[in-house]
Amino acid sequence: VYQAKQQYLPGASSHAIAGSQAAPSSHTLEFDVPAAAQSALRASAACRIELRCFLASELCSEPGTTRRNHRWPLQTRLLLNGRETPVSQQPQAWDGHHLKDRHEDLPLILSQAVLRPGRNRIIMTASDSQPHVCALVMTEKRTIEQLTKQVREEQTMSPSAALEHVKATFGPQPVDDDDVVAGAVRIGMLCPLSMSRLRIPVRGSSCRHLECFDLSSYLECAQSTAFPRWKCPLCSAPARPDQLRVDVWTARVLEQVTDTNCEVEVQPEGEFAPVTPQPEGSGGSVARKRRRSNPGGGAGAGAGSAPTPAVQAAPPVAHSF
Repeated sequence: VYQAKQQYLPGASSHAIAGSQAAPSSHTLEFDVPAAAQSALRASAACRIELRCFLASELCSEPGTTRRNHRWPLQTRLLLNGRETPVSQQPQAWDGHHLKDRHEDLPLILSQAVLRPGRNRIIMTASDSQPHVCALVMTEKRTIEQLTKQVREEQTMSPSAALEHVKATFGPQPVDDDDVVAGAVRIGMLCPLSMSRLRIPVRGSSCRHLECFDLSSYLECAQSTAFPRWKCPLCSAPARPDQLRVDVWTARVLEQVTDTNCEVEVQPEGEFAPVTPQPEGSGGSVARKRRRSNPGGGAGAGAGSAPTPAVQAAPPVAHSF
């Protein structure tokens, strides 16, 4: 898995490419690769230089809340030091109403054979009305073990922050008896990627859900592709390695329930209990919201209405964090 190490472009870390209604338009990017970077490229196959490009509108969003897709301007042609260099760009798809991006463009790895000491020049020709931003980035390959150590040591939530996240998923608790209040929910103890039991439960820093995915499974999936998408498998929010957070609340739950428990029932204040597996065909589910009834019955309860059947209870003693 490659991570950004350093960015090179004169005077800034990026270069703006204005959109143009006229086709085509040409843009020149010049940069110097320092001697130290050239030595690193020659010494280790773990280092490489990539040219990345993004829609300027995506970079205007709050960092960490929007997944930024690499996107070349439409009909991009590129010359690197006078040599034509193909880019991996997928044509837009027609959805029946308008053209849409496929989000399958890939960054360009700049070959050492093409880069030269001193000044390098890229000439980009494209036909796109939307402005873009290019960045030249030196990346370094990191092993799964290195990333796992980084995330566990530097990006683990505190117990109080983890508990607050649990409570936040239920929303604010009402004070009036007639208000709709949050009820218990069930969450799985299996990773959505590997369908095996969670070992190191994580989620992205901007994820708002309670469920987690397994760190090792996530990094193994990322390792299988040259340019990982780095998005949460549950909600598609940005989830680069530096944005992952180890959830100690879920880790505590995993410690206190047996390996046979695939689900736990969670209360709004963070208490939890393992779910007893129901016989096949018994049905029933836990509602996320319920209406608190008034003593003596509320206006919505008819004279002949049957009581709501209780969902099969978890073990009587609930655990707390």
